[in-house]
Amino acid sequence: MRLVVSGTAREEIARIPDYIAQDSPRAALGMTAQLRERFREIKERPHANALLAGFEHRQIRRKVHRNHLIIYRMTDDRIGIVHVVHGAMDYQTILHEDGWLSVSRHLGRGRDLKPRR
Repeated sequence: MRLVVSGTAREEIARIPDYIAQDSPRAALGMTAQLRERFREIKERPHANALLAGFEHRQIRRKVHRNHLIIYRMTDDRIGIVHVVHGAMDYQTILHEDGWLSVSRHLGRGRDLKPRR
């Protein structure tokens, strides 16, 4: 199964280290690599994480990493990372405002996750 990271999720991921660095520059350094590792775990075991309440019919799941939620959707042939948000955010509202027609749009703009060497 192919893993795709949406453009929206990529933008969110890019902002996380800057935010963390305000309190802990050292912690910020490894955050992107840690998230990429969680993406690999999702790809290896996509059903291991809970379906998101209210979005079960869309196969929306979440994986917790520290204070962040990795929100993803499974289809027949791919796993799409839709959002990466802080757990204190109202992700339910973000998902409803996002609109589920746009999930396909987000994933269509996504890129495959390629391991870094």
